[in-house]
Amino acid sequence: MAYYSLDPFGTARADLSAGIIAATVANANKGKKGRPFQPADFMPYTEKIQQTESDMIQILNSMVKKGN
Repeated sequence: MAYYSLDPFGTARADLSAGIIAATVANANKGKKGRPFQPADFMPYTEKIQQTESDMIQILNSMVKKGN
């Protein structure tokens, strides 16, 4: 579990890698109109998590505290 926390592996990680590549190719070939594609647009079984501004601030603060 410790190794996985440092360097995730498995199908979820592979789906993310494929999603990044697919989004890059799709964005390079799309027109100027419309929103850019995101890796999650090409990943199966991803849930769309909506974060509030306070959620983002809390996550950022926890990241900063870990670095000290």
